Amino acid sequence: ELTMLSKAVVSTQSTGDAAQAEENVAALPSQPDLEDDTTKSDDEKVDEEAEEINTGKHFQVNGEINDKISFWCGNIAKIEAEGCVCSCIEMLRQKQPSQMRELLKHGSLEFQQDVFNAYRCTTGEAIVLGATLLPIRHIILTAGPKYNARYVSAAENTLYGCYRNAYDIAMDHKIETLTIGKIHNKHKAYPVKDAVHIALRTTRRYLEKHHDRFKKICFVLESSLDLMHYQELFPYYFPRNSSDYKFQLELPDCIGGEYGEPIRDGQDSGYIKAHWSTSSTSLAKKLNVTRSDFSSMRQDPDSARLHEQSLQPDVYTQLLQWSRTEDLSRIAKCRAVYHSGFDVTGVPVVVCVGKHFPSADFTEHKILSHFISVMDPATTRPYCLVYFHTGCTGPRRDLELLQALFLNSPARYKTNLKALYSLHATRYQKVMQWWFTVSKVKQVKGKIVQFGALQQLFLQVSPEQLQVPQFILDYDYKLHGATAQ
Repeated sequence: ELTMLSKAVVSTQSTGDAAQAEENVAALPSQPDLEDDTTKSDDEKVDEEAEEINTGKHFQVNGEINDKISFWCGNIAKIEAEGCVCSCIEMLRQKQPSQMRELLKHGSLEFQQDVFNAYRCTTGEAIVLGATLLPIRHIILTAGPKYNARYVSAAENTLYGCYRNAYDIAMDHKIETLTIGKIHNKHKAYPVKDAVHIALRTTRRYLEKHHDRFKKICFVLESSLDLMHYQELFPYYFPRNSSDYKFQLELPDCIGGEYGEPIRDGQDSGYIKAHWSTSSTSLAKKLNVTRSDFSSMRQDPDSARLHEQSLQPDVYTQLLQWSRTEDLSRIAKCRAVYHSGFDVTGVPVVVCVGKHFPSADFTEHKILSHFISVMDPATTRPYCLVYFHTGCTGPRRDLELLQALFLNSPARYKTNLKALYSLHATRYQKVMQWWFTVSKVKQVKGKIVQFGALQQLFLQVSPEQLQVPQFILDYDYKLHGATAQ
């Protein structure tokens, strides 16, 4: 449970026992007294009107959800919880916001090193780190957006993504008590009230779906002014009784999708649902992974390439989201892709084992989601990719999946790739790699290095840093004799 909340916290409850409710909501904005007067006042008529229009798109009184929300002003590093969501700058080695600086100040050297090694948190995304010497088990970092009046919709969707991704990670790690700092920072110029609307709306909608997964969510604020904004807007999304329905009359007609995602006029909410769906059929069409792709000639390759690039952000975002929400443990056991030390220049190495690629029993979207979950942290800086083609013959699924990964991933996957070392490649694979780099991913051209023996690869990545499966060592020994261990 959250501690240190007994005196400073502002809890909310639905109106049941009048005396108890008055004590718990004393610090919140005053609410009208419930009277048994047969004569209806103007306020009561407004309440009735608000209750009549309170359809499924508005927010109902829910005491169970209200009890889970708290506000607290103080040091975010001093409050005990299972998880903490904190705003950060995208480049984690730069100067951080005040709440993040408090966590770094009170955390251990190990935690500070983990932040340094994480290097980057993409705007709108969230990453999770372990916490030591802090009264918190997990730290969830998320980078809020910069506000620009010309791109309001983009800023709203990005801020929503921060909260949604943070809640998804908290649920994946079975975090039941969660503290949330200010994700909208002053230096990013996000209007405070607009940001609070998104925070409360997303929280309310998420709890409506997963209220049984959280015991307490506490917004940790830095000043009484911040607290005032949250208290003012709290009844809009967490009404405590029917009299609070009148606040919802001030909300716009469109108050977001089923998870609180912003929806502009004319935007189909079905698109938002499809974006978070797990339909492998639609993804396969987007990825367009077919064996005939290499042999087909397109009349207009430039327009086709632009169309593929336009799909990349949506597909990558969807795959990244799936990597956090779906159970990929069976694919991980295949050990088809994993981190393995550093090369001789200190660049991290990611290993792909072609023979271990999952069978056709797994869909493309699950396999690619797992690959992205492993590779995404490494691609924020220069990295090497070692591909073992040992024991693979003829056209194979592993080549198609690697090609799909590079085609539908951000540019940093290609630009930060220092080298792709390929071992024991067949003639077919060499031809496919050449054609792929020439026709589709030119950024990788010139970075592929073919090796026929492990001894050659060990000149680039020492054997102490490279985890090589036993069957590859055995195969290389048959071809070349004694192999460095």
